[in-house]
Amino acid sequence: MSSAFSYLDNQNKRISRTVTVPAYQGTTTSFMVTVYPWPSFSRVDKVTLNTSAAPGSAATNLTIVSDGAGWRLAGSTAAKAPYIIGTSSANVANNSAQYTFTNGLYCEDDYRVNCLYLNFANSTFTSGDTFTVNVEGVQMAPTELAANDTTPFIYDNSWRVLRVDGAGTCTDITQQMMRNGNPYGLGSTLENSESFLTFDSASDTIYVGSTRKFNGMMVYVPSYSQNNTRATFSYSTGIGFTTFNGTTIQDNTGAGMGVTTSLCYSGVIKIASWAAGAGTSTLSFDPLTALKLQYDNFNLNIPRPGGFFMHPERYWVKMTFASITPGDIKLCGIMPIR
Repeated sequence: MSSAFSYLDNQNKRISRTVTVPAYQGTTTSFMVTVYPWPSFSRVDKVTLNTSAAPGSAATNLTIVSDGAGWRLAGSTAAKAPYIIGTSSANVANNSAQYTFTNGLYCEDDYRVNCLYLNFANSTFTSGDTFTVNVEGVQMAPTELAANDTTPFIYDNSWRVLRVDGAGTCTDITQQMMRNGNPYGLGSTLENSESFLTFDSASDTIYVGSTRKFNGMMVYVPSYSQNNTRATFSYSTGIGFTTFNGTTIQDNTGAGMGVTTSLCYSGVIKIASWAAGAGTSTLSFDPLTALKLQYDNFNLNIPRPGGFFMHPERYWVKMTFASITPGDIKLCGIMPIR
């Protein structure tokens, strides 16, 4: 390990990330920002908050946490404490506030999701406010983070993302979900990313699968909405699906600080632990399943490219909703996390 920054290992590299949060549809006293990508081992030196409108009070509190979902699920102050990296308070003057930390805040992301979570609290943030947050710090350990605006998320074929509508029609959205990683647009506006329909109604289902057990998924939501119910998550057993129990799924995409909604803004849906009964399977409605059956049937006269047809069994996570308001949910990215 080198003591100075090296282009070979990326250690001790200065980093800066900026996130723009779309306008809130209603007043709120706090909001969460997911900063991605952010190195798993790092130091936070300064945070800058810019608001589109003056908040209800100049004094605005900042809480930096290592696990946004765990912190929000924790009920008491004592239960929240293990997730807190540091806190600070600053006055918003001319729609801007700066938070600095003596000697910096050391961040260790136990789940290696390359995310940092910031919570800003004020007496009132008004409806229609937008926020721009910049975090500056130092990358403490050698690693490489791809630029998620331009670089495909993954480089293997072990992941699958499927959408099944109420009529049972399955659509493979793997490539769409894994190529467009900026939820807030690449230009001056907030909504110019390419987004894809995922839930048109509560009868639709999303399946995310991998050949290995995975730690969760980073979900990119192109616009903010407070109206979704909480999603239900189930895991494959090899012969069917069973609902995850309790806090084994930690959903960091709900509105405000509540735990009653999902996919309201970008964040990590984390699998804290897999049940002992989790198993692998292929899905009968997956287009690749039918294609492989045809490919393996040498009585059929169909084109067969050279090599073997790889369609292994996978661990699957199923996502469903009891109700969706308004009429649909669009995503612009799902990045599985190991």
